[in-house]
Amino acid sequence: MTSTSPTPVRPRTGKADALVCAGKPAQSRGVFTVGRMQGLETAAKLLGGQQILGDAIGVGSRNMRAKFAAERGISDGDIRLTVAALEWKAKRLLDHAAKLRGEIIPKSTNSPTPEGQQLDIEQAIGAAR
Repeated sequence: MTSTSPTPVRPRTGKADALVCAGKPAQSRGVFTVGRMQGLETAAKLLGGQQILGDAIGVGSRNMRAKFAAERGISDGDIRLTVAALEWKAKRLLDHAAKLRGEIIPKSTNSPTPEGQQLDIEQAIGAAR
């Protein structure tokens, strides 16, 4: 036997029902500040993109977009992992710079230049222009 009567629906009574109908609750679990958001955006640029930053902090691209759009907060853990990723990248850059510096020092001396004679990157870029 099938019933032809519609399923009973509870009538809406007020505020509590509006909250239930609002959809998913906000999944913030983090802080919404301009400094954190801008810092995360800058870190993404320095690391090579949002996907790389997302991989570093262990979130997917959808979650990263939500963080950049201020739909989700940025936790202290996100900041710590971002700092670690930036430090890792900085160490790689410095190690590579040292390796390249070793290539321009004559093989006979193969000693680093005195501090007063170290290359100034801004002067080198200005001279190249």
